Amino acid sequence: MSEDHVSEQQSLDLKIEVAEEASAEPSAATAASTQSATVAAQPVASPSHSAAPVADQKKDALNAKSFDDEVSRRMSRVDELEKSFTSLRTESEALRNRLDQELLNSRVNWAANKGVKGLTRDDLAMIMPKVDPSTPEGLAALDAWRHQRSDLFPEPTLPKQTTPDQMLAKVDPTRNHFWNSNKFREIASQFVSKD
Repeated sequence: MSEDHVSEQQSLDLKIEVAEEASAEPSAATAASTQSATVAAQPVASPSHSAAPVADQKKDALNAKSFDDEVSRRMSRVDELEKSFTSLRTESEALRNRLDQELLNSRVNWAANKGVKGLTRDDLAMIMPKVDPSTPEGLAALDAWRHQRSDLFPEPTLPKQTTPDQMLAKVDPTRNHFWNSNKFREIASQFVSKD
């Protein structure tokens, strides 16, 4: 039984190979007969069937026109939204720049009040932390920065105090217009009679 089965399998394989070779290389006669069959198979349009395609074409044209109208309406809306977005972006950038300048001004004023020496506004803008000095966190960050950069904030030096003796030493006694005890005696002696 197994030999019969093997022989049937071999004959099937042979038939499949022959069929594949035949379909891969069609002859000219086969091609001609296939063309004539396709030409013969095309139906001839009758007058009753010719109205339906025209109506379908009109319906398709109307659908295409309404689709085009919808597309153009949506595209104009997209253009409006793009203009609005561009305008909002420009305004927000202007506001951000203005806020940055105001914060820079307040940081520079803070540094000037703390006694920074030898730096311009641009120098301070580059080296100072970008914080808001009106907030406690910002003030803490600026104070920490000032302690780190103590070389930029010299300690104020008070003028040397002069003593009263040093001041009197600078006064010319011949031109003394101060009312001291000697001057008072001199004036008093002029007006008091010697009786």
